[in-house]
Amino acid sequence: MTLDYPEPGTVATWRFHAEEQGQTFEFESTSTFHSSSSTESHVSSVQEISFSGFTSLTETDIREFYEILDDPEGHIELDHIETHIKNTIMGIVTEEDVTVTMNPVQYLGPATRQCEGETWTTPSVTATTVSSSFGTSSAPTESLHGLIESIDVVKTVEAGTFTCVLRKTVSTSGDADGWSLFTWIDRATGVMVKWELYDLTETLRGDAELVELN
Repeated sequence: MTLDYPEPGTVATWRFHAEEQGQTFEFESTSTFHSSSSTESHVSSVQEISFSGFTSLTETDIREFYEILDDPEGHIELDHIETHIKNTIMGIVTEEDVTVTMNPVQYLGPATRQCEGETWTTPSVTATTVSSSFGTSSAPTESLHGLIESIDVVKTVEAGTFTCVLRKTVSTSGDADGWSLFTWIDRATGVMVKWELYDLTETLRGDAELVELN
């Protein structure tokens, strides 16, 4: 089946639950999808997080540059990501520009075409990060194994009931080796409806669900 990128002007809000340094916290993140093509996409987001008595507001503007492949059809290779980040904490504002470039390009599996039962492997590549605040650094990305578990899963969340593609990815290297991520994506809009992250012991370590879609 074909899975399109969200239409320009689509606004989605998710509620996240996560564990950090032994504490569990919750926050909401709202993203606006501005544009997409076969080579790049543009999304902005706003999130407010309260943690250890502090509240932070983070605004990000993200542009991804990639190629949608003809072979395998509808699969994607990521070239680089450009992000502008604005943080406001206790009235103090900081801004940063970050570019992450993959070498070689990072193969990420199915994007616009989803086939039930399809599997793929994402090899580790070198990600070079150039930050306006912290300079340049390089590190290997995680290698992954992916599976399209289903293309016809009905999922009900706060924002409503959606017919979804269910993807599972398992990390096969790095600190998160063996961790699993399940992602439900709405077939009609291409918007993520739900995700769940599990560690090696199959303990839920984080999740998010769609709470509003416009």
